[in-house]
Amino acid sequence: VPSTGILREQINALKAAGYRFVSAHDLPAALSVSEPPEDLSRHVPLRVACVTWDDARRDAMTLGTPLGRELKVPMTMHVPVGYVNQDHPFIAGWNDLRACQSNSTWHFSSHAYDGHDPRPAVQNGHVVHPLA
Repeated sequence: VPSTGILREQINALKAAGYRFVSAHDLPAALSVSEPPEDLSRHVPLRVACVTWDDARRDAMTLGTPLGRELKVPMTMHVPVGYVNQDHPFIAGWNDLRACQSNSTWHFSSHAYDGHDPRPAVQNGHVVHPLA
């Protein structure tokens, strides 16, 4: 897990290189505004990035909120709803999530209900983490 100082440096380096930041929800629309030309040798890809976090960890939200505000960068958190419902000690609760959403820094996405609990991918198959 990188420190907030390292993350700040990485985001600032991307900004200096001309990247604009969007939430994960806005990424498809941001990438669809430009069609590449037939001659790809002259094509400059869009410089779009998003900052995503997993697990709705309390520490990530506590440290990520001021960083997102400071850098004016939207943050997207993938929330494992099952852990939120369990009042897990390291996972943000519903009130924490509501508070973070109200400050306009955070956007939320699914990390499945039980995305941390491996399941068989196929009958008698390998155990994997489910996809959202």
